Amino acid sequence: MKQVLFLIFSFLLSATWATAQEYSNSVALVSQSDNLLVVDSKAVGDRKRDAQEMALKSAFHCLFYKGVAGYNGGKPLLQKDNAYYSERFFSERYAMFVGNSTVIGDIGKTVDKKRYACTMRVEILIGSLVRDLVTEGLASKPASETSMEETDEAIVLPSIMVVPYKTENETYRSVIQKNSDKRSAMVKVQEMFVQYGVTTIDLEGQLDAVYTSKEFNLSTARSAEKNVITRSGADVYVTVDVQQQGTSEMGKRVKVDMKAYDTKSGSILSTTTTGWTNPIKNVDVGDLCIMAVKTRMSDFMRALSTSFAKQMQGGKTISLRIFKSKAGKWSLDSQVGDAGYTLSSVIRRWVKKHAEKGRIHIKGGVNELLWFDTIAIPSTDEDGMSMDAATWGDSLLYYLNQELRVACKMKFDGTAIDITLQ
Repeated sequence: MKQVLFLIFSFLLSATWATAQEYSNSVALVSQSDNLLVVDSKAVGDRKRDAQEMALKSAFHCLFYKGVAGYNGGKPLLQKDNAYYSERFFSERYAMFVGNSTVIGDIGKTVDKKRYACTMRVEILIGSLVRDLVTEGLASKPASETSMEETDEAIVLPSIMVVPYKTENETYRSVIQKNSDKRSAMVKVQEMFVQYGVTTIDLEGQLDAVYTSKEFNLSTARSAEKNVITRSGADVYVTVDVQQQGTSEMGKRVKVDMKAYDTKSGSILSTTTTGWTNPIKNVDVGDLCIMAVKTRMSDFMRALSTSFAKQMQGGKTISLRIFKSKAGKWSLDSQVGDAGYTLSSVIRRWVKKHAEKGRIHIKGGVNELLWFDTIAIPSTDEDGMSMDAATWGDSLLYYLNQELRVACKMKFDGTAIDITLQ
């Protein structure tokens, strides 16, 4: 019986000690790499040794539960907690992930002279730590280590449109018609994306639809072609440029440049330039392009994979415009709801609330038009289903029509949403 009571007392004493740990959030980033994170951590303790130990533990505690500015977007590393893991980690395992630690300055007394204050420079083996957390199911794999296959399981891979490189004064149509080598290179690269399991949208099919439409005219050809990309629904477009030397009889060789752009923002997601292929006689330029691109495709796709994973974690981007119709009853200055806020104000609040981490940018707002040129939307909805512009727009339309009783219509075009007040 005495032994049982002693064990119970020891357990309670241990639990009381664990809960009494005074972790500090005073942790600052010094430097980082894929495998090493260096921080300065400050803490206090009853003895000098206690202050040093608490500074080490506080570095991990802050990293886990609060986040360190400059690393992981300042977000906590733990996505969910496990009491058993945390107890074991902070009692003994944390030391496994410390590469080196040194005291900065002197360990001095606190202001009240009752305790000691210490600042430690701590080298955290962050690569090993993250892998440990991922294995335990407490954190997700970093974007840079997420494969295309893993990204595909989480969200639908962004669709890609492959286009030939062109100058400012050219059109895609003219390049395709006049330069058979560039067309061949474009087609072959598109086939390679298909082999990687990526959904591709055919440029030539989209161009045919534009050039044969009743609204088309030559004076607006360039702007019409630009809209082909933005309205195609492709999340990414990849430009392909091919350079060649030699002749079919003596042997040709090629070099290929590829750049992947985010369709919405125009930012570069991935880029590569291949080396020159070996000269080969009597071979199609497109086949030479495959030989060239194969040597770089893995790295090119890995960069895209990282961007896709970041998109998965940070949300997709769309645009939204809300118009007032000429004969409509509602305007953006109309008062709605019991509080009498303007419709423009209510919409801005709803959009910000339903954007990923509130990330929006308003390009303009007047009585006739409210324009959000960038809205980050979640990658998935509350049920874990993939979220896209149409689904997000339907939620806004329901809010306006059913909850606010504001009559309006929505038009969806790729990642662009237009809502017209009636």
